[in-house]
Amino acid sequence: YPVIDSVRLNQNDYFSSKDWSIPFIPVGNLRSYGDAALAKFHLSMRSQDKLISFDERTGMLTCDAGILLSEIIDIFLPRGWFLAVTPGSKLITIGGAVASDVHGKNHHVQGCFSECVESFDLALPNGEFKTCSRIENSHWFYATCGGMGLTGVITQVTFYLKRVQSQWIEQSTIKTTNLRETFDAFEMYNFSQYSVAWIDCLASGHSLGRSLLTVG
Repeated sequence: YPVIDSVRLNQNDYFSSKDWSIPFIPVGNLRSYGDAALAKFHLSMRSQDKLISFDERTGMLTCDAGILLSEIIDIFLPRGWFLAVTPGSKLITIGGAVASDVHGKNHHVQGCFSECVESFDLALPNGEFKTCSRIENSHWFYATCGGMGLTGVITQVTFYLKRVQSQWIEQSTIKTTNLRETFDAFEMYNFSQYSVAWIDCLASGHSLGRSLLTVG
């Protein structure tokens, strides 16, 4: 991808001096399932990877939008904190997690990533910065969560980590013989924090949808 710039984005004078006649879209670590960043020019956010602040009492973390989930896990999991929501890949940026509003194997319990987001800073196409939350600039908040980078550039994100007792997950695997049993097993184990089913898509007849459901 052609990259137009990689300077730090939390400086207001940078955006006020930009030539906004060049159309671009911000990109994270390019791990989307498909061509998500469609534009002639792309603004790489990976250099924006600093931790800003962390509250040990509440688990509230503020960081640059370009830091990877894996980097946050490496730093905070040994300290007893983990991401409230993490998708199948940990090699995505925080900004990308917000822009895609990703979900994980605990979607039925925790919801999407935006559920743990307190606020974020957004650089608009006119060079203006806005702090967006459910209360402040809420229309920008809801439009940007899942907005795929089309509202502006997410520069910093404040969100909650969750306390964990261990870096291990105690798991069980349930074998089902068809799709109905798979659905029933999901309902039976809906109290589990995490759940995912691997489905045999080649099975047919009464065995259609047979699965291995893993819960943890």
